[in-house]
Amino acid sequence: LELRDYQLTRTRSSASTTLDYRFNKNNEIYFRGMYNRFTDREWRRLYAFAPEDGTVERELKDRFEEQVISSFNLGGKHIFPKLRIDYEAAYSYAFQDTPYDYSVNFAADAPSTVDFRNADFPTLSSATYLNNALYEFDQFEEGSTFAKDENITAKVNIALPYFIGSSKGELKFGGKMRMKQKSYEIEQNVYEAMGNVPTLNVFEGGLLDDNYLGGRYELARAVNMPTFVDYFNSNPAQFELQIEDKAIDEALESYDA
Repeated sequence: LELRDYQLTRTRSSASTTLDYRFNKNNEIYFRGMYNRFTDREWRRLYAFAPEDGTVERELKDRFEEQVISSFNLGGKHIFPKLRIDYEAAYSYAFQDTPYDYSVNFAADAPSTVDFRNADFPTLSSATYLNNALYEFDQFEEGSTFAKDENITAKVNIALPYFIGSSKGELKFGGKMRMKQKSYEIEQNVYEAMGNVPTLNVFEGGLLDDNYLGGRYELARAVNMPTFVDYFNSNPAQFELQIEDKAIDEALESYDA
């Protein structure tokens, strides 16, 4: 049985513009621009009950993500006595930045039973799962990612009128160029305990949902992530980086194309 409590803060902003200028009926130019920004801040608090093992796991995830998309188009159309031409140059840039993605896990020996006769809201019974002093440090993950996508395109179309006898038509030709670059950078660190990391109650804090699912389940305070990160930064000797896992994750996911 898992109990998950989410807190999300999302924002979205955008702007766009279109400018057209017509010199005369045969000549015009235009500019179009667009900007979109989306941010997502997520806190996830988790209880994971394993009655068969007599354990309960606590996890807190704290993540921030920003996405930005911008594009610009500049073009024109012109009609001359013996030539018709239209053209456009476009540039777009998008990125997804996750400057931090934290996840910290604690586990406790806490016997529990779960009755699934009510499939929607199983009945949970455990005498000690709310005691944060029983939860010992298990694992801490910190990561960051940055993905970007850049596109440059240009095109031109030309039409030449011609007359053959009483027939007339147009000879059309043109060209298009596209350049694209994508990359993804990731840093992923997983730490396990090397020393006497305090139990969860030392780091508890933050928000508490005291009416979780209409009061059907009771929750204790989760880890206050800034408090834990401060402790982690002040006591690096108590944590061991899993170097092999880091090398595999980063090598498999990073790219530049």
